[in-house]
Amino acid sequence: MLSAMEELTGEQAILDQITETVANGGTPKQLAEEVFGVCVSALWQWMRAGPGRTSVYKNALKIQADNLAHESMQDVNSATMDNVPLAKLRADHKVKMAAKWDPETYSDQAGKAGPAMTGITVIVQRDAVLQIEGETLTVGDIHAIPVELTYV
Repeated sequence: MLSAMEELTGEQAILDQITETVANGGTPKQLAEEVFGVCVSALWQWMRAGPGRTSVYKNALKIQADNLAHESMQDVNSATMDNVPLAKLRADHKVKMAAKWDPETYSDQAGKAGPAMTGITVIVQRDAVLQIEGETLTVGDIHAIPVELTYV
């Protein structure tokens, strides 16, 4: 079905419709069934079959992420004393989805310089000696620069 539509309207017209629908909050299921009249698996198969098609979808998600971030501010600004918990839930969820769809812009790590860091758990033997000098942590012969220290 999409292949036949592609022959009639061209690939770019289909990609433009994907961008428009997804960027405005539409889901792949809505796009497939309501716009193209196919099942969602047929849409995904078509998108994966051509070079650059999935990147169009990912770019549309980034547009939607930006919309969600702005909507989250509207949720917060329009909150009343009666609906603060609901407004917070909506705003938080929108920001989380924005971070998933455009992590370079909306994740907690966005804008931070340097390589991505992952957490490290250090288990220290009970009788080991920890020595902290400036920003360097020493355990035996191992030296490290901790990102965050938690004292318990």
